Amino acid sequence: MLIDEVKKELNDLRNLADELEAMQSNFIDQEAVSTVLEELDMQINSLEDRYNSFISIPYWYEDWVNE
Repeated sequence: MLIDEVKKELNDLRNLADELEAMQSNFIDQEAVSTVLEELDMQINSLEDRYNSFISIPYWYEDWVNE
């Protein structure tokens, strides 16, 4: 199901960000890595917000119909 695939991709992105953060001290330009991590974190949060909004639609619609 598409929702499950999106959830898996989000988890993969979170894991990638965690791995990159753990390896940050190994990079010469740590500031650049920090910038990439911040951008990645913002993108993940944005995707999570859209994912959560999407999965809540059936509940919102059901409440709206029952009013």
